[in-house]
Amino acid sequence: MSEQLEKKDSNLSTLRDNVNQLESRFEKLREDVISKLNECSDCIKSAKQLCQEAIETTTILENKLTNASNEEKEWKDIKIKLATTSIQGKVILDVGGEKYTTSVEVLTREKDTFFTALFSKQWQLERDPDDKNILMGTLFPNETLLKFEHKKKLNDFYGKTNQQWELIYKATRDGFDANTFHSHCNDKGPTITIIQSNNNYLFGGYTAIPWTSDNSYKSDTTAFLFTLINPHNIPPAKYLIDTSKTVYTVNHTSGYGPTFGGGHDIHLAHANDANNSSYTNFPYTYLDTTGKGNNTFTGARNFTTSDIEVFKLA
Repeated sequence: MSEQLEKKDSNLSTLRDNVNQLESRFEKLREDVISKLNECSDCIKSAKQLCQEAIETTTILENKLTNASNEEKEWKDIKIKLATTSIQGKVILDVGGEKYTTSVEVLTREKDTFFTALFSKQWQLERDPDDKNILMGTLFPNETLLKFEHKKKLNDFYGKTNQQWELIYKATRDGFDANTFHSHCNDKGPTITIIQSNNNYLFGGYTAIPWTSDNSYKSDTTAFLFTLINPHNIPPAKYLIDTSKTVYTVNHTSGYGPTFGGGHDIHLAHANDANNSSYTNFPYTYLDTTGKGNNTFTGARNFTTSDIEVFKLA
């Protein structure tokens, strides 16, 4: 009997050892499986990351190719315009009385330059009535309003880098009253209005809707306001229309100068050089993306103008 018990104990002990070994092996197997699963998970994460990076790289390359294609097309368009310009061959530059001889080909060899814009007819060519020389200083009369870099930035805002401009109204030349503005600008197609306040801040707006005098609001989803020079040293910025308020894009009241937005975001009063009845109520219809609110354009609500220019976009 004693021997049988001892034999059973021995068998139980052996069984226990076997179970412990199996448990140990199972635990090791479980750890190995978990380790492999973690490795697989890491591999999947790495693959996803690489895939995302590949997608982002592809998108960047596609955008660069698109931009390069657009730039190439614009440059070709400029080259075509240069080929058809009425000014060819030798050019004599009179710089402070000193004369220098060059050619249109040399002056327009590089794109995005003053002369490329000039000779490709992006700017108006104004000639001296006596000797027919081109007056570069009068491409934009009293050019304090629109420097070359400002025009380039506005073209970027508009979305066409080689846009042609035609000055149809200049307040210091034509008059500051509302009737004069409307007589020069009504029914002239898309326009950009440049406003200079008496403290030399520069701002304005674009609309594709031709100005009229029918005393109503007009809707234009492409319209925008902008600042070029402001009291906050904000770089040139574009302010889009609030898509829920497009019915108030521009105001065509006959007794107003150029007026944008309901409220109004920018309002030019009659005879705006002689009073401070012009004002901004921004942002009302247009979106403020630079955080200065109604102080954005001149630093105050009301202002007096020193000049206004309206350009027709051909």
